[in-house]
Amino acid sequence: MYTATYRVAEGDFAGLPQYDRFNIGSDDDPNADDPETWKRSIGARQLKRLFKAALVPLGTDVDEMCIAAAGQRFLGVITQQVDDGVKNPQYKGTVRNQFRGYYAVGE
Repeated sequence: MYTATYRVAEGDFAGLPQYDRFNIGSDDDPNADDPETWKRSIGARQLKRLFKAALVPLGTDVDEMCIAAAGQRFLGVITQQVDDGVKNPQYKGTVRNQFRGYYAVGE
């Protein structure tokens, strides 16, 4: 899993952090060692979208791309979702932010 922390640059929430997680592994391949796991992973596709929005050239070393993405600016579409408590009643009513899209500045 890759985790990212962003800082909101403008608007009512300027200066506040936003957290994002990209789960790449699967039950059969938790460390995502198999290239096929990367191809099937929704988290890998989302991470690739983030890299494109941050204007980070795509390569074969994800760690290098993460380093290159640090400090880059992009536009993020964030929605809020209220937990319905179906998976865990303890979280019913909890409001969570969720990224719905990543775009390059000026796109």
